Order: sequence, then structure tokens, then C-alpha cells
Amino acid sequence: MTNLYKLKTQELVKVLKSKDWRVLIADSHSRDILLSILPLNEILQLCITQIKLLEESVNLDDDDASYDKLFFVLPTTHSVDRVIRSVLKSKTPCHLYFLDNLNKQLEFRLIHSGIIPKLTTLSELPLNFQLIESRAFTSNQLSAFNSYYSKPSNVPSSEMQVALTVKTLQNILLSLNMDPTIVYQNAINGIGTYATPVVSSGKYLSANPTPPPIKKSSWKSTFSSSEKGSGVARRVAVALTKELAQVKRDNHDFGLANASSQPILLITDRTLDICLPLIHEFTYQSLTNDLLSERVLDTFSIPPLLSYKSSHGEGVMKQHPLADNTDAIWSDIRHLHMKDAIDKVGNLAREAEKVDSDFKNAKGLDGLRSMLAGLTDLQDIKEKAFIHTNLSDQLMAEVTKRHLMQVSEVEQCCATGMTSDGRTPRHLIEQMVPLLDQPNLLNKDKIRIISLYIMFKEGVSDEDKRRLYQHARLGPSDQQSIDNLVHLGIRVSKNDSEQQGYRRAKYRGKCGEDVYDTSRYVPALKTALLDLLNGKLDTGVFTKYDSALEGDLGEGGEKEKEETPAASKGRPLQPPSSLRSTRQSGSSLSPAPHHSSPTPAPSQGSLRSARATWASASRSSSHTSESAATKIAQRSDKDDDKKQKVLVFVCGGMTYGEIRSVYEVSDASNKDILIGSTDILNPTKFIDNVRKLDGGYMYGQGSSTTNEASMKFSSASTALGKVDRYAYDAGSELSDKKRVDVPDLTPEQVEQRYYKNLQQGYDRKYWSEEVKPVVVPQPVVDEKGRPAKPVKSSADKKEEKKDEKKLKKEQKEIEKHMAKQQEAEKKKEKKWGKKGWF
Repeated sequence: MTNLYKLKTQELVKVLKSKDWRVLIADSHSRDILLSILPLNEILQLCITQIKLLEESVNLDDDDASYDKLFFVLPTTHSVDRVIRSVLKSKTPCHLYFLDNLNKQLEFRLIHSGIIPKLTTLSELPLNFQLIESRAFTSNQLSAFNSYYSKPSNVPSSEMQVALTVKTLQNILLSLNMDPTIVYQNAINGIGTYATPVVSSGKYLSANPTPPPIKKSSWKSTFSSSEKGSGVARRVAVALTKELAQVKRDNHDFGLANASSQPILLITDRTLDICLPLIHEFTYQSLTNDLLSERVLDTFSIPPLLSYKSSHGEGVMKQHPLADNTDAIWSDIRHLHMKDAIDKVGNLAREAEKVDSDFKNAKGLDGLRSMLAGLTDLQDIKEKAFIHTNLSDQLMAEVTKRHLMQVSEVEQCCATGMTSDGRTPRHLIEQMVPLLDQPNLLNKDKIRIISLYIMFKEGVSDEDKRRLYQHARLGPSDQQSIDNLVHLGIRVSKNDSEQQGYRRAKYRGKCGEDVYDTSRYVPALKTALLDLLNGKLDTGVFTKYDSALEGDLGEGGEKEKEETPAASKGRPLQPPSSLRSTRQSGSSLSPAPHHSSPTPAPSQGSLRSARATWASASRSSSHTSESAATKIAQRSDKDDDKKQKVLVFVCGGMTYGEIRSVYEVSDASNKDILIGSTDILNPTKFIDNVRKLDGGYMYGQGSSTTNEASMKFSSASTALGKVDRYAYDAGSELSDKKRVDVPDLTPEQVEQRYYKNLQQGYDRKYWSEEVKPVVVPQPVVDEKGRPAKPVKSSADKKEEKKDEKKLKKEQKEIEKHMAKQQEAEKKKEKKWGKKGWF
């Protein structure tokens, strides 16, 4: 199975390994990426003298004139400018590595800067993605959920999030050398930013297409219509296909390593399964990230950091990362049910105690030798067993305190639509009301119960909803977390005539055959994955991406005809073996126009040849064969190389339950399955995100207002020059007076503006402040080198004279006061004597 940790480590070690000592210079974001792959001590062992920050070293003198310099940076505008300044003043050879795809605009900036002759190496390493586990990763887009589903929607911000997602997917596909068949989830019309289908006509993409007539009952038309909207998953599929087409033109060997079994990329979004982020999952990993407070578990850190009291000292607090590559116990039990995890941790603790007693009873030299050899491993096992024993005790205490066993029974019935004995639940309200009245039940638990009940009932009346809120004693902010589910396609109120019940689709989730009643719910993603691998994927929910149907032209210049999903609705997609799209000599994707510089630089060819490790055919072919041979030699089972790769990406955030489902399906089907998303969600984060949906969307760091983002980013399609039938115009929601008509753009202009806006958003996401050097004031000396007396101005002299006069005046007043006190003392002594007045 593919291990993303090993993949990134091998790629980085291959670059860093050398016999000569060098200095590593990286920007703040790249340094974090490198340290997440290799610890600092291992990096220094690869002949690296030190690691410097680019933001600090750019303004310092070159004090490492005897060492080569390795630059690891993200391709942002400010980092490229700093690299240019650093390389120009460097006296030693420099090696430049970008951890992401370099934009053409920045590429030309490097060419015209004159640093190309001074660079020994110029390459791209696709390492800019954040690992959650060995088979899970994120693009670190924390605000993508609000961008896709907020109201009022902001199309330019959503376009930016899609573009950043595509860059991450491009990196992971380049690392895996995958050219996949893309299958994406169809949109629910009326849900999300790209919900309204808009038809654009003409030769070029219209920047302001005419919107369809607005109907009074948008919800009824939304759920009754079978027409596909331009959903988030499709937007990602369109833009990613364009980027991969450019990769294939640069490298003809891209993806050929997986020719034996065609890989698949399944793109979904958060609306596929709304129940899963709300229910209490009783697996060890999900429960840990759900119940513990931020003071105990830092969920914002990757991996999560657990704070605990050490077993060797009283009151000494330590932090332990819950990562599958550093904690073997966590890796073994994280996907188990809580009861099974507790039993396994107890067995490990007892085995450690038994080994410890055997070591203590060891006699003779051989016994001492074996004790010393296993002492380190034993201490590590005992410490981790102690950590997980205490952690499981904390979790079970929270379960008992918050009555989560009774809560889970109600949640499972609502989510699956069945009781534990396979019947339709009929007395849920009688079970819910006592729970909502419990004082120990947290408000977020009550929100989850009410939300799942409303989804089960497909909406409740306003009076019933008011009574539920009253029993739960929820404030306006908490009520908003439930009401805003309407933005995700959930019918909340039956009194609203414009809302229609959420269709209980095939992939909404179902009741499984788990041995525990608290884990009966099967994630919708697991069902979709199993159907995909068995060739039973429903085309009413998912669509295989076809370039001919999306507006791309074939060899003859006319659109290729293929059966549409509407025509084949009701019939499943073909099995994975038939999903393979054979690439012929004439690609169905028309090549993107090449923007050349007005005055091409002579060294442009050398830059393109050294641009990336995958951009050169000879380099890539040798790299592919060498890496494949290395993997086959390291693996004991050579059949792993023939396993089909399946990559799943969830737009809007994935849950730990979906990560667990990927492991389960991979083990059951003998497929190599990976999962990624824009963010990792726990129930608390999901509820907070839903609460903020009706407040509009504002782009993250570096942005001021939504209107500013609208002015900076184009509302045109990300289809990169192709006629997009589903292009959505944000201005169509405005009145005629406020609408600004934009002239039609050519495909070249659309592509150029797309990459320009993408670079702006990329620069904003990875912005880092430059550290200015501290200027130390030089001491003033005279001609002989002695400290010179400061020259005083006339104003300073006047101030000194005033201060002297004021000081003398105060001194005289003090002396007068002291004289009066002495006179009074003498009079008392003369009249009463020295002791008489006492």
C-alpha cells in the first residue's frame, strides 16, 4: 500500500543527500513542510550545516561563502523576489527548489532577473500538501466550507478555493505518478455557490451570461429538476483536467507506471453525507477528537497533540502527538471500537508488566545483555500504554458524564432510519425530550440530536421546532446552527412552501451489520466506494468526466459524441477496468495557448528543461524506472505494485469516519485507496462552520471585505477558455442599476486572468513578513578613537539651565523647612527639657 510519509521522505532525502556540506534556506511555510517530513536532526545529518529563514537572511550579508546554498521555497511572488536578491549577492553555487508548481509569470521573472546562470539546480518538488495519516492528506483550506455553501454566495472566492484545491491535487498526482479517470459527484441544484446552471453562448466564454428566469419556488424547482448544476466537484474536475493536460504535454511518460490498472479519482463534496459529522462515532480516533477539550487535545495541530501528566514525575505536563507514523499503539487501535481499543490497551499494558518482571528476574550475563537490549523499547511501550490507558479513562468518563450511550441510540436511529432490531423508530420524541432536559448534556450535543431528528423527519413544523429549542434551552446562536442546515440541502421547516424534503438518496448512508449498536451507521462515502469498485456506481449521483461532453474538441474539430448521464440514467457506471480512457496520439484536449514574453530571453530553453523533475522526458523515465525498482526491492510482496490506485477527494472537509472507511474498503477490496480533503472536520468544527453560513463569506488571511475580493477576482469560469454551460454570474443576483457589464473575453484572456488571480490568492495564503535587520547604533568617537562627548544644541543648554534653577529653588525651600523644624524642637527643649514633653 502507498505510504505518503515514505513517499515524501524518499523524495526529500534524494534531494538533500550529498557528500558536500551545504546551507538550507527556506521560507517559513516551506520550513514547516520540511520539518513535517524529516526531523531537524535527520536533516542536519544529510550534510546540512544549518537551516535559515529566507525572510531573515535576505537582508543579511553572505556569511556562508564556503558552502553551497539550497533554497526551498513556495512559488509566491514575495519569495521569488527574495530568492532573486539572495542569489544575486551569493558568492557560492545555489540550488533552487520550488515545493509547488511555478507560475509562468514568475518563471519569466526568474529569466529576466539574470540569476539563471548562477543556479546549479532549478527544479520543482510536488510536496505542498499536508499529511494527516499515511493514506490521508489535506490542502489546508480552512475556509473552503464557508466559501462553497455560505449565503450570500461569493463566486470569486469559491473560484479561488477551487484553484487552490487543484494545485494540491496536481501535487499529489505528480507524487504518485497518476493519470486518473475522474469521477465526480453531481451537484444538488440550489445548494452551494455553483448551484444555478447558466447557459453561455457565443464563440468565447461570456463573462456576464444571461441568467435563467428566477422562479418563485426555487427549492421545488431545485429538487424536482434532474439537470446538473455546476457543482464544486465538477469545477475541480474541469480545472484539474486542464492542468493535467499541460503536464502530459511537458512529460509524455506521466502516468505510464500505472498502465496495468487505470487509477481513479473520485471527487465528492460535503453534501454527500451530512449525518456523519453530527453523530457520535464510538471508534477510538473519532471519539478522541470529538470529546476532549482544547486544553487536553490540540486538534488544530497536525497531528493532534495530547497533553498529559507524565508517569515519572508528579505534575510534569508533556505533549504526545497522535500520529500513526510515530505511535504504533495508536496506529493499531485508532479505528477500533472503544471497547475493543480499551481491551487491546489493557493487554499491551499487562504484557509490558510481564516483560518488565522477566527483566528484573534475569540472571547472569546473558540475562543482563537481553535486558539492556530491550530496555529502550520496553520504556517506550510502557509510556505509550500509560498514555492510552489514561486517555481511554478520560473518554469513558466523558461518555458517562454526558449520557452519550443514550444519545447515540437516538442518533443511530435517526441517521439509519432503523432501530437496532431492524424496525422503523416510532418513539424517538419520547427518547429525545428527557435527554434534551438533561443539565449535563452540552448544547452542542443537543444541536446534534435535534439536527439528526429533523433530517430523519425531513423537516418539522415551526411549532415543533420551537418546542425542541425550548426543551434544549438553546440560544439564538445555537439555533442558527440548526436552521442553517437548509444551505446544505436539508429541509428544516415543513411550513416553508419553498422547501422540499431532502431526497433520501442511495448514498446518504445506511444501517450496517456492525456488532455494536453505537456503530450501525455506514458512511455514504464507503457505500459509494464499494459501488465504484464493483461497477455499480449510480450515474444519477456520480458522473464520469468526459472532455467531449464538457466542451473540449476532438481530433476532427467537432465534439465527440458519447452517451450522456441523463440518457444512461438508471444504469450504473462500468467497472473500474472499463473506466480507463486510452490516450491517443491526438489528445481530445486542445492545448492551452502559450503566452510568450515580448522579448524572449536566450536562457528560456534551459529553464524549461530544468524546470521540474517531471518536465523532462528522459529524466522522468529514468526516475520512474529507478523508483519502481527500488520499491519492488523493498517490498516483500511484489503484487502491491499491481494494485489499482483510487484517490478520493472531499471538497468542504472530511471526517475521521471517512478516513476509517477508506482503510476498511482498501483492506477488503485489495485496492490502494487514498483520501484527501480541503480540511479535517470534527463535530465541533462542523457545527461552528454551519453556524456562520448565513453571514456571507470573507476570504481568509490578507483580505479586507467581500466586495474587495469581488473586485480583485473574476467571476468568469475556471474552465480556462472553454465554453462553460454552467458558468455562474454573481452579478445576476444584483439589480440592473448595480450590475456591471463586462465585455466578452477570449480564451487566452480568460486563462491569463485565471492564473493571475490564482497567484494573488496563493500569495495571500502563504504570505510571510520580511524580517528587517536590527540597526545597532555606532558609538561616536573622536580623532583618537575615544568616546566623544555629545554636542549639545542651544535648546538643550537652555533646558539644562532651567532645570538647574528649578533644582536650586527646591533645595532652598527644603532648607527653610528643616530650619523651622529645628527652631520648634529647641523651644520645646527649653520649656520642658529634653524628656519633659513625653
